[in-house]
Amino acid sequence: MNIIKPGAETLVLTTSLFDLLIFIDDSSGHKKRRHCIVHKTQARVGPDQWTDTSGHPITIVSEVVFNEIRDVLTSTARQIQDLKRDVDNYKNQLEAYKITIDTLRKNGVID
Repeated sequence: MNIIKPGAETLVLTTSLFDLLIFIDDSSGHKKRRHCIVHKTQARVGPDQWTDTSGHPITIVSEVVFNEIRDVLTSTARQIQDLKRDVDNYKNQLEAYKITIDTLRKNGVID
């Protein structure tokens, strides 16, 4: 069983379903940097499958794939934050319009 040694990993991004992790593989005698996806919701398939220190199975991916997944998730999170800000701005504008209309009705300007 291949287990990532504690302290040899760097958590790059975490979600509720998986983590993106970089770790140093010293199993072959060479300190090789590996990029992987930690599957939080899956069980380990076999005894030869890599696992993290918590026992979650991992899939080793190329650095290119790892970076693309990270970039997509980071970009998506940024877009969601922008949309949340837009919604808050629109809510504030809506409140201002309601107050204006209520004031105009109260003063008899509109019916």
